[in-house]
Amino acid sequence: MAQPKKPPPETVMIRRGADFLDNYPTRALVEKIRKGDLLPTDELSVKGKKWIRLEEHPQLSKFFKKKHKIENLARPEELEADDEDEEEKQPMAKW
Repeated sequence: MAQPKKPPPETVMIRRGADFLDNYPTRALVEKIRKGDLLPTDELSVKGKKWIRLEEHPQLSKFFKKKHKIENLARPEELEADDEDEEEKQPMAKW
């Protein structure tokens, strides 16, 4: 007979470099990722023994991928010509 699924922990530990937060509410994780308060390189642990980067967490990684796609959409006016030595650069048309 299969074991019933454990409910997710109510709090986790978050680590960024030498800094770390204890008792971080799991309900706040997705919102904090969307706001940019949590970084893909921040690490998460339930008990402080095993740490995983948020971007590698099976349930949280998708939120970074969506955010990354949006941030990488460049506006035409922000693009530069490939040849940096080009004397006369033509401005790109705006959308």
